[in-house]
Amino acid sequence: FAQDSLIVSHDQPEITDTLNALGLTILTDSLVENRLKANKIFKKIILDELHAQTDFSIAYDSLKSVLIKTAPDSTFRIYTWQLFINDDEYKYEGIIQLNNAENDIISLTDNSKEYMSPEFEQGDKAHWFGNICYNIHSFESFEGERSYLLFGLNTHSLMERKKIIEVLTIKEGEITFGLPVFLKTDESNGHPPTKNRVIVNYFAGAAIK
Repeated sequence: FAQDSLIVSHDQPEITDTLNALGLTILTDSLVENRLKANKIFKKIILDELHAQTDFSIAYDSLKSVLIKTAPDSTFRIYTWQLFINDDEYKYEGIIQLNNAENDIISLTDNSKEYMSPEFEQGDKAHWFGNICYNIHSFESFEGERSYLLFGLNTHSLMERKKIIEVLTIKEGEITFGLPVFLKTDESNGHPPTKNRVIVNYFAGAAIK
């Protein structure tokens, strides 16, 4: 995946090279244990760099294995990438960098398998429906609160893909995924009148927009 930018130290360009090498291993190594090990190191380096960062506006554009999107109002930046486990299993990694005085860095844990009815469930940083976030729109709720519509891609299996639309809210440094704001359809009888997220399932060879 291409990406917008990665925050790294100006005086440590070798970190970008290290991350790109690890990212290549994550994407292409034939052994799952090597991919898992590289992913663990990769995420630790990014987290360390972001925790040490003091300027939200500093950005690099040379990391190849992470998709990085910044909210339209620059409230936060989200880093997402995927790890191939096997033909029917992909793991997702995510980090949210808040643009606040505390420089809050939030590591996301992919717990997609724990969702029984993902269209009707809410999540947080420890229960994230893992995906590659490829677009962000901000909007104001009826209560006047600023929220963010996230668009994501989940490579569910070798033959199946999922596209996801959900709302991210940020309050006092805490994040929530999946507000119940989407009107139900005829297929959602027996469920609550609104959905927490929209999920479109489709064949891997199809193009969905």
